[in-house]
Amino acid sequence: MLDTMPPTSMIRAMDTQFSQLPVEERIRLVEDLWDSFAKEQSEVPLTSEQAAELDRRIAAFEQDQRN
Repeated sequence: MLDTMPPTSMIRAMDTQFSQLPVEERIRLVEDLWDSFAKEQSEVPLTSEQAAELDRRIAAFEQDQRN
């Protein structure tokens, strides 16, 4: 995936363009970007550490539900 990332100069140019947009438009763009991650989440596997943390959180949640 890293080999397909744009060059740093392109990222800087995009940052400059984004900073010129109104805040509301930047928020919408971030939301759209986040939604695109959600659609492709199965393409990014969890690390064992992330899976363990999710298991821990689920167990804590279930314990809280019992109390």
